[in-house]
Amino acid sequence: MIIPIRPLLDQLELTRGKSNWAYPFRFGLLEITTHDYHLIAQAMAGSQQVD
Repeated sequence: MIIPIRPLLDQLELTRGKSNWAYPFRFGLLEITTHDYHLIAQAMAGSQQVD
């Protein structure tokens, strides 16, 4: 499933207020907070897109 990240950027603790939000992803896996996990899961559950 693919969901757009842009609508979530200001809500995710990982990316909120950061202009270079994608930089940490260059180094592989990173831990996310429970808040971000649930926010992403909620966005995926509400998505109508099909791979």
